[in-house]
Amino acid sequence: MTDRREGGPAISRQEGIAILDRVFSFLPPPLRLLGRYLGFYEAILSGTVRDSGDLYEAIPRWMLRFQDSNYTNLARELTALIELDGRIIQLGCGRGDLLRRLAANGATQLVGIDRCEGMVRAASRRLRAVPGAAVIRARVETLDFSAYAPIQTVIIVNFWGMLPPDASRQLLERIRPHLSETGIIVIGDCRSGEAPEHVRQALRDSADKLGFYLAYPPFMAFDECGYTSRVEPLANGEYYVLGTG
Repeated sequence: MTDRREGGPAISRQEGIAILDRVFSFLPPPLRLLGRYLGFYEAILSGTVRDSGDLYEAIPRWMLRFQDSNYTNLARELTALIELDGRIIQLGCGRGDLLRRLAANGATQLVGIDRCEGMVRAASRRLRAVPGAAVIRARVETLDFSAYAPIQTVIIVNFWGMLPPDASRQLLERIRPHLSETGIIVIGDCRSGEAPEHVRQALRDSADKLGFYLAYPPFMAFDECGYTSRVEPLANGEYYVLGTG
C-alpha cells in the first residue's frame, strides 16, 4: 500500500499506477510503458517527485531525446519583439534550441537556466560555439537575478504552471527589480483550453491520492506584482508580455 497524501487514504500500488496511466495518457503508449517500468512512475509513487518540476529535474537520460523542440518560428517572431543587444535569460531553457536560434538572429548576451542536469549538458553543447552564452543548472526559486542585471528580456516557455501559484508570484517579484527600464518578461504559450472530464478527474486523483501535481493553476495576476501586461500572438500561440513601464 502507498499513501502519498498526508492524511489521505492508503491506496494500492496497482491503483497508483492506474492513476498515473490516466494522467500521462497524452504520452505515446511505448513511452508511457517505459516510464512505468524504467523511469518516473516509481519516483512519483515513492514520494521523491511531487510535481512536474520535480519530475522534469529527475527525467532519465533515455528520455532526453524526446524532450527536444524546434523553436524556429518562435525565435523569428521574438526577434521582432525583443531587444537583441540586451541580456536575455530563458528560464527552463531545455536543450537550448530557442537560445541557439536567437543567437543566429543576432542576440549577443544569452543565459539559459535549467534545473535538469541532462538538459544543461545538451544546451551547453548546442551553445558551445556562441560567444558569451552561458547555461547554468539552477532552480529559479533560488536564482540570484541580481547577478545578471540589468536584464532586458526574460523568456518563460512551457514552464508557467510548473511552480505553485505562490512560487510563481514570488518569482515575478524577484525578477522585477533587476529588469532594465525597458525590460520585459515573455510568458507562454498561455492558450487556455478545457481538458476532457476524464483527464481532469485523473489530475484530481493524482493530487488527492498520490500528492502529485502535473500542473498547478498558472498565476496570472501580473498587476499585483507591479507589471503591465498584454497578449501577443507568437508562433500560433498566445504569449503574455509583461513590462514595468
